[in-house]
Amino acid sequence: MLFNFGDVIQIENEAYVYFTASADYVYLAKIYDKELTKELIKYRKINEKKASGGNRRAQNFLETRYYFTVLTTKEFEDMAVGLYNIGGDIEKLNGGSEAGMLNEKDLEEIKKDILSGPAPKSLKDFVESLD
Repeated sequence: MLFNFGDVIQIENEAYVYFTASADYVYLAKIYDKELTKELIKYRKINEKKASGGNRRAQNFLETRYYFTVLTTKEFEDMAVGLYNIGGDIEKLNGGSEAGMLNEKDLEEIKKDILSGPAPKSLKDFVESLD
């Protein structure tokens, strides 16, 4: 099955946002439930405060664990899509099925966050080619 940037796909019991794929690698990001998203937001705020004071460990956490976008699409509202450590072997898509599409606001926010964060260069290049 072919997917497009921003498609939400279901793999086993988890939802992911699809970005792009090559012959052997796929870029996709997990959508976290509302409870985990609340925790992520809470800890991101704590680490933003620490990082502003020069704490390097907190800065590292902001660029890794707390690198996410909170969605506004009705079906996924107030859920976060994690943007760190995205992707994997193309085989991960086996058995995946389309489960929806993100709204334009979410797509633009994700693009912005990918381009400004620690995403892989090949993914940034792909996102830049979308505009």
